[in-house]
Amino acid sequence: MNERNSHAGHRSRMRQRFLASGQDGLFEHELLELILFYARPVVNTNGIAHDLINEFGSLSKVLSADAEKLRSVKGVGAGGAAFLKLINDFGISYMRSSHSSETLTDCK
Repeated sequence: MNERNSHAGHRSRMRQRFLASGQDGLFEHELLELILFYARPVVNTNGIAHDLINEFGSLSKVLSADAEKLRSVKGVGAGGAAFLKLINDFGISYMRSSHSSETLTDCK
């Protein structure tokens, strides 16, 4: 069995696991692998995800890492680094906007 066939459907299975159980159903490296599917559509991203976690220590540290440092990890490249930075900045923007209309009320 060649490598292409042994991994057939892997991306689809990962997406389905995520959709079924959200982030709690995946390990950090699997979440990162899933993110990288979109940055590297024809590359096996499992090893890249592991290398990034090993280099930076956690998913949050990968996403907040400097783009130049991200590019230094084999397989990431300029596009992958930009995509990871986009994910991080998107999350920050989402958190800011989702909480901007909240007000504190006096709870007596």
